[in-house]
Amino acid sequence: MKTKLTLSVNKDILGRAKKLSLKRGQSLSKLFEEYLEILLKQEQIHTKKYSITEELSGILNEQEVEYKTSKVKHLLKKHA
Repeated sequence: MKTKLTLSVNKDILGRAKKLSLKRGQSLSKLFEEYLEILLKQEQIHTKKYSITEELSGILNEQEVEYKTSKVKHLLKKHA
């Protein structure tokens, strides 16, 4: 379902956007709609990445991290 939207845009940006829409052979509305789709997809990906990071944070406790850090240091010394 399509809905009308009124926007205030800088004249220079509007002029450049109109040229781009003509170059692409599509309406300014379609150009704007596609841009919003891209922004929304990027936001969804960012939110998904953040939620995975948030989910994984705190899995390792401090002792496990210290053990793994000291083990890495030991191995680096041994094989350096």
